[in-house]
Amino acid sequence: MHSRERKRDRIPPLLPFNFFTMPDTHIIGIDVSKLSLDICIKDSDGLHTSKIANTYKEVIEFMRKYKKYVVFYEATGIYSNKLSKACNDLGIVHYQLNPFVMCRIYESL
Repeated sequence: MHSRERKRDRIPPLLPFNFFTMPDTHIIGIDVSKLSLDICIKDSDGLHTSKIANTYKEVIEFMRKYKKYVVFYEATGIYSNKLSKACNDLGIVHYQLNPFVMCRIYESL
């Protein structure tokens, strides 16, 4: 257990694999930057992408259409605050994840 790889392997997965592959699961993954949000939406129709400005007004307007979705995004300091506030205000389930955790989820797919 002295190697970094072994410690990493001991970290349990956060979500079951089938959470992401179930056909009725609606997920939004967001790449947050200072000026914009790059959005990928997974629903029963497949994958869709979009890009919006990283302003509270734009985020709240866009997210109103997706209240039943689960949102994932990387922790990006102050740049993700508007997204987090919008999700909280709309009652959207959202997860702000450490980039290492995001990598683990990606690897599990």
